Amino acid sequence: MADERETLSKLASLSRMRRQSEPLWNELKDAFENLKTWALNKQNRNCLLEINFLEAKDLIVMCKDVVCFQEDEKDERNLNLCLKTLTEAFRFLRNCCAETPKNQSFVM
Repeated sequence: MADERETLSKLASLSRMRRQSEPLWNELKDAFENLKTWALNKQNRNCLLEINFLEAKDLIVMCKDVVCFQEDEKDERNLNLCLKTLTEAFRFLRNCCAETPKNQSFVM
């Protein structure tokens, strides 16, 4: 149970990180990779709440904003890291929804 709380608190802290002016893309990507693996366990998926999906959504929206507002080539590295983070976020959501109708409804 403590492990569950620790893992889910990572998601909340990631959501708070998005408010920083310069996101830490590698840290965000690594955290989503860990969450993606964590969500493979059905018992873990069952303990997720709607707020967890809203936090993931906040990070996905942040990535969308970065993609939309890329202005020049110097942002290319930032964009690449952002897209890798976005990929892991969607993989996390995919794993969260497997065989879990409650989570599927949160994503919809």
